[in-house]
Amino acid sequence: MTPLRLVLLAAVLAAAPARAQTVVVSVSPTLPIAGEDASAVITFVGLSPQSVSAFVRPVGTATYQELVAADAGNGEWRVQLPFPAPRQGIDAFARYVLDGQTVSAPVVDPEGSPFRLPSFLPVLAAEPPLPARQYRMIAVPALLGTDTGLPVALGSAAPLAVFGDDFGASGDPSQWRLLRWNEAAGRALDALADGAIQQVRPGEGYWLITSGGGTFDIEGGLSAGVRVSDGATVPDAITVPLGPGWTQIGNPFLFPISWADVDRPAAVEAPVAFDRQYVGGQTVLRPFEGYFVFNAGGPTALRFSATPRAVDARTADDRPLAVRLLDRAGPGARAARVTAVAAGRSDAVVVGVRGAGADRTDLRKPPAVDDGIRLAVREGGTDWLGHFRADADWALALTTGADAVVRVETLGDWPGGLAVDDLDRGVALAVVDGRVAVPAIPGVPTRSLRLRAVDAVAEPVLGRPSPNPSAGIVTAPFRLSAPGPVRADVVDVLGRVVRVLLADELDAGAHLLSWDGHDGAGRPVAAGAYLLRLDAGGTRSAVRVTRPR
Repeated sequence: MTPLRLVLLAAVLAAAPARAQTVVVSVSPTLPIAGEDASAVITFVGLSPQSVSAFVRPVGTATYQELVAADAGNGEWRVQLPFPAPRQGIDAFARYVLDGQTVSAPVVDPEGSPFRLPSFLPVLAAEPPLPARQYRMIAVPALLGTDTGLPVALGSAAPLAVFGDDFGASGDPSQWRLLRWNEAAGRALDALADGAIQQVRPGEGYWLITSGGGTFDIEGGLSAGVRVSDGATVPDAITVPLGPGWTQIGNPFLFPISWADVDRPAAVEAPVAFDRQYVGGQTVLRPFEGYFVFNAGGPTALRFSATPRAVDARTADDRPLAVRLLDRAGPGARAARVTAVAAGRSDAVVVGVRGAGADRTDLRKPPAVDDGIRLAVREGGTDWLGHFRADADWALALTTGADAVVRVETLGDWPGGLAVDDLDRGVALAVVDGRVAVPAIPGVPTRSLRLRAVDAVAEPVLGRPSPNPSAGIVTAPFRLSAPGPVRADVVDVLGRVVRVLLADELDAGAHLLSWDGHDGAGRPVAAGAYLLRLDAGGTRSAVRVTRPR
């Protein structure tokens, strides 16, 4: 910002209407630049105090510092701030002695409702950097081009002005796109192509994707959370309207805030973050990060206040979602994290069985950001990111046009195991080392799976294959507790039967399964991983074998 513009800005602010208050706390310069020195100014009209102290703190922090002010004449008392002007602004109040009495300004609750003195942000760089060609949910924690009640000119809030200088001034969608979810339209609308975003506002969340990654900066912004009252700046909540369903929100401040401190109806559920996958149950909202929230009630609003409470390890719960949900699911609960991987991308959900006195553990899954892989627990017409039931039986919807692998990681006491059924093909899938191969089906973009608990695995169970890996014959022992039909197959990673090794009635006792590395036509199979799969007595077991090159 040029010195001339600063002079003009100070002159415009000085020309504001006279304040009606008897005592006003402000700063000098009138609009401090973040990172530069400033002074606290207490102005008295018609009063002559004997001593004055200013109490100051960066907005969002809990502790005030007391500073003894000096009489500068003409009703002004001044003191140098002990810190450079913070980018989030300053909270301040005064105490002074007048005719032997100690008085505060503001008079009522000065610590909880102080004067709020915004900071000017010439340039504010977003953090952290954006990955290339990946969606991120972002927020802009500053006022831009907005009627703040202060006679100050801010930078433009138009999306092209905010992001064009960083990613392409033409707004070419192959270079960058800014979108925001619209529940009524059932899709994310583009800021430029759809004209859906007229102004970038604090408290709102957006999808941003760029061709080259990097970061963006905000120019000519003002720290959020202030309004003008009787000529003085005081704290003001940032309000974000919510309709029924999903809305993207963002932290409007330049410091972390607790979700518990956001004023909202009970029908508004906990935020969901996005880091290549959705991460539900967020307890802390961080600067520049966007989030999805679901409103299960009627039209309402969120109110963000800069509550002075430290956000630390006691407030932010950064443990894996499955661990957090398991803690809330009551004594004896069990959980499993289910991850699907296809074409180099992944998505995950958490399922579980509720314990005694379970807290609310279900988390809805926000809408898909693109056409990539998506895994959801589907029940009652709703997609769930985390879903706990009284019984261990979940319907999974896997959307991908490619072959996928589903990995299951369990937490808690599972006396048996978990089985995966392919409902589209009507077959049970082999679970080996907690992994299941789910082949794509042409014309079926969303695969229907069933995850269920099974009793402790009974005989027969294939023993460890030996040798493994092997370019020759590999064998695996098994035992039958009763005579009956037995079938043994070699299966590839896509679940296709390569060769039937055994289909016969066998006596009870010990047996040995053997495979020489050939398919059903007698040809050597390609190098890679295969399953030896055994079905007998109503149970199935499998072991992995590797054919080296």
